[in-house]
Formats: sequence, structure tokens, C-alpha cells
Amino acid sequence: MSGSSLHLRFPAELRLFLPSRHRPTGEVLVPPDGTSSLGHVVESLGVPLTEVGSLRVDGRPVTVSYRPQEGDDIEVGPVPRPQEPRPEPLRFVLDVHLGALARHLRLIGLDTAYRNDMDDDALIEQANAERRALLTQDRGLLRRRSLWFGGYVRGARAEAQLADVLERFEPRLAPWTRCMACNAPLAPVEKGEVEHLLRPGTRRTYHTFMRCPECGRVYWRGAHSGRLERIVSAAKRIAAVAMVSVVMAFGLAACTDGDSGNSTAPSRDSRGRALSPFTGLPAEPAPVLAVKIDNVGPARPHTGLGAADIVYVEQVEAGQTRILAVLSSDLPDELGPVRSARESDLELLRQFGRPAFAYSGAQSKLNPLIAGAPVYALPPGKASEAYFRDSGRNAPHNLYVRPERLLDVAPEAEKSADIGFRFGAAPDGGRQVNEHTVRFPAARFVFTWSPDERRWLVSMDGTAMTTTDGGRSEAATVVVQQVTVRDSEFSDRWGSVSPYSETVGSGEATVLRDGRAYDVLWSRDGEEDGTTFTTPSGDPMNFAEGPVWVLLTGR
Repeated sequence: MSGSSLHLRFPAELRLFLPSRHRPTGEVLVPPDGTSSLGHVVESLGVPLTEVGSLRVDGRPVTVSYRPQEGDDIEVGPVPRPQEPRPEPLRFVLDVHLGALARHLRLIGLDTAYRNDMDDDALIEQANAERRALLTQDRGLLRRRSLWFGGYVRGARAEAQLADVLERFEPRLAPWTRCMACNAPLAPVEKGEVEHLLRPGTRRTYHTFMRCPECGRVYWRGAHSGRLERIVSAAKRIAAVAMVSVVMAFGLAACTDGDSGNSTAPSRDSRGRALSPFTGLPAEPAPVLAVKIDNVGPARPHTGLGAADIVYVEQVEAGQTRILAVLSSDLPDELGPVRSARESDLELLRQFGRPAFAYSGAQSKLNPLIAGAPVYALPPGKASEAYFRDSGRNAPHNLYVRPERLLDVAPEAEKSADIGFRFGAAPDGGRQVNEHTVRFPAARFVFTWSPDERRWLVSMDGTAMTTTDGGRSEAATVVVQQVTVRDSEFSDRWGSVSPYSETVGSGEATVLRDGRAYDVLWSRDGEEDGTTFTTPSGDPMNFAEGPVWVLLTGR
């Protein structure tokens, strides 16, 4: 260490703000200028002071106004969790790119101001005037001197962002009490007062309603409340165990002896939470369920596909495609439409151990291969209580499944484990991409980057892909994996040969994340091995946290 430089040390929680060259160690050498405050030095390295909880120079605490001297050894600490002091009463205003998080916070009863047309000055003005904590992922906004209180929101998806806010502030929850559209408190309303606003089916089925006095929206526990209930339940669990998680993280650190232990044990973040090996988001290991999904025009919009951790797109007969959805972290109430299995599915699924596999059926010659494969095969004949037909759609695009009932039939299905995916900060390089098109012989997918949602929005054959229960289909990471696509020994009833996509081997791929495209290499040594993705220099290619779409295209 140079005696004439300042030596700054940043913990893991703050390294994401540093330039990429400093993130591995968190140590930075800075020449002092004799006039800048320590707060200015820290912010000049990209770390907002809103995220700094302590500053120590040669072991003694100092304030942000301290003027560092040559040779100072400076330790920068993160904001403690839960954060104290904090605004009271606790109220938020959210930046324009956090719309999904705003709806989640309102759902659990937190006073959350949000509009998607606010500029930085307007956000700061509202935060200061109403004494609201400004939540954002804009570091520059947090460095504005005029802002009275702010916080950086970690996570790319609303669920992870919600967990971050709850752990940082430990707010008191009051679920189902605020309008998710305008934030006003809800009030009970007699059914007769709103009956004219309801559809016939709703009038017949539901009897308890709430209404927003500001915008007039009517709320009831309807068919889509299951997903909202899961959000509320998850929020309650996080709020209840926030401190326990911190203690557990310290306990794990104290007990480790350097042994990596069982390779099937889940990775954990700094707070002790298990992380999904499929998405990088907090999730305990859970059974893996793979479901073959129809995606031709009459089969869309899908139901439940937004809950999938991984979405594989494979080529099938006549140049069309089918989806293989892999779920573990979350299960929707219903999923579909479900279609038939292909031989390629069996090789692809070997890396998941012995998962549950749902499909509508298979040609008779393929059934012996499925029976001999390490999967819990669950077509309708083996799990009839889990399947149903939607009378509003035409066959064969009307077969749906209830995932929880499926897993009741396969209680020993393998739990989620490492399949080679790695999550973390993006590597240097790549090229900016706002839209990327992937073509199959008779199908076309377009992925459009949304800076507001921090997601790739999915379209197919010129039409936006949506779900009946979750809005637009989206991905945090898109992998376009070039594989050998050859003829299999099977064909459909019309004589079209079923393609076989070889996912064992190696080749090139393109990874889309954070609005950029990266040219990478993929490798899978054997059927039971996972697939690794590396940069041309040999480093792991980190994916963005969230759902992953993998498109298996011909070389």
C-alpha cells in the first residue's frame, strides 16, 4: 500500500456500486487532494451516502465531513438492517422504474406514492415536502444533496425488491388495505352499491367487496387472489424473520471451516437466505416440475407461465416450437395449455436429477424411453386429478394442469440444485441491444429490453406474449444457445419428422441481460451434467437475477 494514498475498504454489500475493477476485493487506493471530505471521496467512487452506515479511519469512527489525510486506512460500512433512524411515520415515494414494487408495497398496506411520469426534481420535491423515503435504483439521484432521505433498492424483480425493502425498514404491515392503483386507503362497500360495476360471474360468486374512495376501483378476493395471497404471505414471513436471517448469516460465517460441504446445498446470500440455482433469487430448495407447454397462436395467451424459473424453447415438427417450463421457486394455481413430450426433453431434463414431468401424452414408440428415463412421468393417465379441460378453448389447446396436485403424485421429485447457471454482476463489454430477434424455421421470437421493468419483454410471431394471470411474458436473462438439431427416429401422425436438439456438447451462445448482448461459449459434458456458460476469456458468464429463457436454435 502506498503511504501517500488513502486506502478504502468496502464490504460485499457495497461493492456493486464500485467500478468493476474494484468489485472483487472492495479495496481502493485514492490519492488525497487535501480539501475533499471523506463523504465526497466515497461518493466519487460511486457509493451513495444513503447506503453508508459507518465510516472508520484507523479504527476510530468519523463523520462524512472528515478530511482524509495521507496514509489513512478507511473502512466503509453498510447501512445496518433494520435501519435506524428511519422516517416516522414510514412512507415511501418510488422512482418511475419501480412500478411493480409500488403495487406490491401497496398490497401489503404501505403508504407508497408512485407515478410513472415524475422527473428527478419532482421526486425529490415530493419526498422532501411529504417526508417520504425515496426508493430508487438511480445512484445519481441518491447523491443529490437536496434529498432528505433515500434508499437504493436491490434486486431486478419485484419480489426480490420487496424483500430488500422489508428487511431494511421492517415496516408494520396492513395487507389488503390500500388501493394498488392510486394508494388511497380502501373502505368496505355493500355489494348492492357496486353490483352494476361487476360482471355476471363475479356478481354470482363473490359477496365481500372493498372500494377505493379516490379512484372508485372495486376489490374482491377473486380468481387471481391466489398469487396476491402468496405475495402477502411471503412479505409476512420476511417481516417476521428479518432479524433471525441476520443472526443466521453471522452464525453460518462463524461455523464455516473452509470446507465447501455438500455440493447440493443451496447458495446463500449475506443474510443467510437460500438462493434458487435457477434464478439467483431467494428461494428454498423445492421439488422441480417440468411441464410441456403449447405455444402456437390458438394456445396463447398462456396461463401460469410467468411463475416458471426457466423457459426452454425447442424446435418441433414443421419448424414450429414448443416450450418446456421448469418450475420450483413458485407454483401457479393453473398452468397450460399442456402438450405432448418429445425425445429431446429427456436429455435436457437429466441435468435436473429426477424431476416431475407433466405432458399431455406421447407417441407409443416414445413411451418406453420415457418409462426408462429418470423422471416422474405424469401424463393425465397417471395424475388425472391434476388435469382439466378449459371449455372456452378448442382442443387440443385446452388441457391445463394444477401443479400442486401434480406434485402430490410425485412427492419424491428431485429438489432444485445447481445446473451450471451463475448469477451476479455483468461482465465488462457486450454490446447495447434494445431488441433481439430469434428465428426458427416457422416461428419468430423478439425480445425487447424494458429499462423500466429491467426485463426483456417477449413477443412471438409479431404478437406480444402475455399470460392470463400475470401480464406480459418477460425474462431477466435470455440465452440463445446454438445446438445441433437433427432428425430423430420419431415422426408425428402426419409424417413430419420430430427434430432432436442435442444439448450435450459445446458451442456458441448469445446471452442477453441488462440491455446488452454478450457472445459466450456453452459446454455440457454429459447428460447428468449441468450446462456452463463462459465468456471468451474463460470466466463464468453471470446471468441477471430472475427468470431465464433458453432458446435452443440450430447452428
